[in-house]
Amino acid sequence: MKITWKIPTPEEFYEGHKEFEKREGRDAMYEVATFLIFHFWDNYPKMTNGLGVLLLTWNQAFYRYGRFNFDKLEECISDNSQKIISFRNRDISSLSSSDKGDIRDLFNKFLYALQIDTIRFSDKNKKRYTKDKLREVLKELEIKYEDNDDLKTLYDSIVKNHPKLEEEVINFVDTKQSNSKKKYIEITISKLRDKDKKKLESLKVIARSPVSVAKALHLLAPNFFPLWDNKIARAYGCHYKKKPAEKYIWFCKKTKTVADKVKNYNIRSNKKTLVKIIDEYNYSKYTLGWIDKESPK
Repeated sequence: MKITWKIPTPEEFYEGHKEFEKREGRDAMYEVATFLIFHFWDNYPKMTNGLGVLLLTWNQAFYRYGRFNFDKLEECISDNSQKIISFRNRDISSLSSSDKGDIRDLFNKFLYALQIDTIRFSDKNKKRYTKDKLREVLKELEIKYEDNDDLKTLYDSIVKNHPKLEEEVINFVDTKQSNSKKKYIEITISKLRDKDKKKLESLKVIARSPVSVAKALHLLAPNFFPLWDNKIARAYGCHYKKKPAEKYIWFCKKTKTVADKVKNYNIRSNKKTLVKIIDEYNYSKYTLGWIDKESPK
């Protein structure tokens, strides 16, 4: 998608906001998650559950392959609570160049905390998660096996060669009872030794979501951190395939530019921040194309 970002007119901004409210039923989950975060602030386990409510619904397409580790997310929130609070007490209009370091640090820490904690290899998977990639991973982790195209036989050979290997680390799953009807070998990242986690990094098989990070940061500091998705990021010229933290900083700057203008449009909501309403406009225009008017240059 080419860069299409422009400052919306009052009419277009209002239309995007209203179209979102009319069409987007998932916003109920946003209200629930926002309430849980507010009501249980400083209760890190419950705050983590609040984030989970939103992330596992709004970003279901990503987490259908496995959930993030709730304990790891809770630890991330606790360890970075002071930075989070400092941003929670601010709005996007106060963004300055001095914030880059803290935003980068928070973004990268949440990127790791929200990664999918399991890697599933199947003969039906493509790209990163094929059986060939599984063989590469097993070799890197020094896990011995007897090569076989049948996943169950391959897994049985792993168990035979490593009888003390915990099932929580590597497991065979047969989903014949589900709609997908897949068989796969699953490796749980959090159960690995630190040195083995580093090996997985080099193989680029760990799935992370910059979209999840923005959603989490927004819920924790809803007046400051903007939300994005693939299409919105591309429209703003901030796609996150490479250097996602840097692209998010740039996206924050552009969102501030929008906010400084549209705050004078007199669109108010008792339940939503200006940053959230900007996201609703972006979602209506760039993600789903519910509005297609071009703003004047």
